[in-house]
Amino acid sequence: MKSKRYLWHKHWSWNASGQAQHDSGLSFVYDCVDDEWEVDISSIGSFTAHEIARGLPEWQHSERIARLSKEVHRWLVMCVIKQRVQKRVHRESP
Repeated sequence: MKSKRYLWHKHWSWNASGQAQHDSGLSFVYDCVDDEWEVDISSIGSFTAHEIARGLPEWQHSERIARLSKEVHRWLVMCVIKQRVQKRVHRESP
C-alpha cells in the first residue's frame, strides 16, 4: 500500500520566473544573501485560496507551509541529482 505522499515530487515544477512552484500555488524564491529558498510572499494569496477550496482550515496553513518548505528542499536536491546523472550519461554516450 502506498502512502498519501506517494509521488509528492510530481506536484513541483519551475515557473516562468525561475521559482520553484507547488501545485497549490505556493512559490519559493532563492535568496542569495541567506543562501536559501524562501516563500514568495506574493504567492500566499493563491495558496490560501487553493487550501481553503481544498477544505483545509486556516489555522493549519502555517503547518502546511512549513511542510512544503521542507519538501521543496528535498525536491531541489532531487533536481540537482537528476541533472548530474543526465550530464554523466551525456558525457559517456558516444
